Amino acid sequence: MRLNILRPKEAVISAFEEPNTGVAFALILAPAIIAALLGFLSSGAVNVAGFVASAVANILLWFIVAAISYVLIFIVEGREVEGKFSGILSAFALVFGLISAVGQVIGYAAYLALPSAIKAKIMAAYTPELMAKVISEIAVQIPPITLIVALIVVAVQIVLAIISLYIIYLTIAYLVKRSTTAKIFCFVAIVIIAAIVSSAIYSIF
Repeated sequence: MRLNILRPKEAVISAFEEPNTGVAFALILAPAIIAALLGFLSSGAVNVAGFVASAVANILLWFIVAAISYVLIFIVEGREVEGKFSGILSAFALVFGLISAVGQVIGYAAYLALPSAIKAKIMAAYTPELMAKVISEIAVQIPPITLIVALIVVAVQIVLAIISLYIIYLTIAYLVKRSTTAKIFCFVAIVIIAAIVSSAIYSIF
């Protein structure tokens, strides 16, 4: 199983030709591990409850979306998809595990680049509404070089999101052979389902 997300087509093909649920499971735990590590670096303490909640949420999201995707593709494609569930798990681990972890590290690196006063304001913003207000207030205070770095980070995060969607589409395209319309239908349905499941799970955890 190849983990080079910069070559998503090769990564997806290898996920089906060389599926590895052990590696996939480790990738799914990576975001929770990194979040715990970053929390320790920031505060000097490990939030065990937060780590467990994050890990369980990631595992549930990964497995539920993969299972629903398998059922949906089975309905569209039939028995041709049998035995490919481990491949779906391996491919989706790239999205819900590896890319998510990379995004976390990049986001934290950008946070470290901010001046201390601005970081303090961000840490004090506990709601999305307050965060938006804080960001609008500090935007004029950010030094030009920091603003450029922030824009680069945003661009990288957008690229990661596009790669994630592309990997999902490639996973579907690998399994669905009927038509482009069927592939697009499954892709849109799975993305919507993933968004709904993610919202439901993270509202609980």
